[in-house]
Amino acid sequence: MATGYNSKQIDMKSGLAEHSGIKRQRSGAFTLLELMLVVAIIAVLAGMALPHLRGISKSNSMQAATRQLLDDVALARQRALAHRTDVYMVFLHDRVKEDNNDRLGALFAQPTSELDSLLVGELRAYALIALRSVGDQPGQSYPKYLTQWRKLPEGVYIPLEKFNFGLTVVEPNVPDRVIAKFSRMDFPFPYVNSGTNFTLPFIKFNSQGQCVSPETGNPDVEYIPLTHGSVFYMTNSISVVETPPGESTNNYNLIRIDGMTGRAKLERKEIPQ
Repeated sequence: MATGYNSKQIDMKSGLAEHSGIKRQRSGAFTLLELMLVVAIIAVLAGMALPHLRGISKSNSMQAATRQLLDDVALARQRALAHRTDVYMVFLHDRVKEDNNDRLGALFAQPTSELDSLLVGELRAYALIALRSVGDQPGQSYPKYLTQWRKLPEGVYIPLEKFNFGLTVVEPNVPDRVIAKFSRMDFPFPYVNSGTNFTLPFIKFNSQGQCVSPETGNPDVEYIPLTHGSVFYMTNSISVVETPPGESTNNYNLIRIDGMTGRAKLERKEIPQ
């Protein structure tokens, strides 16, 4: 029994298929209004997510800065023990150029891009240095930088108060705590053979790996506070904007160095329950 289609039926089916395809194609397209609505939704979601992304970025910067300092404090302690000598962690404070203005001439007699970059590192740059080594003759010393100058990640710095006056941090349910300012003394800067000494803030580790007071030589607790913000470098000065204001005192982030052991750990403000 024949079951074939005649040519008229085939033409009709082809026409229906083509017509159906056109309909499907049209139904799959977006109107301009629909596209604008989608773009508006994406913009709203992006606006809601942006503050959270910024918060994540700030948190990552602080974590990186904290880990960097913890590692370098451990390195200072290890080098002091290994070389049986005093090791200093020295910092660039906010007035390093002003306080050492009479010594800048020798440095800039042969300026280098490396030196220029280093001087734009106040409140963020530090290095490890030993003033003596095992075998040095009495009364003679041969200073040696144990690391290159390093900088904290962008957006994190050591608060001005730690360099100048001391820092008072707010504690929950107990009296406020006073963080003493850095001690200062002269060190070869920026290298041992530069021919100049700069007065710089420092932390000292003795040959037993202890963190000690420069005044008494006895083991003493030391703190390195960290905060978020921006440091703007100008020709003869800097400007600092802490973000948010008061973070260094009201929501502190402290590297605490134990005097007896020289070991460091992170202390953060605990939120009262």
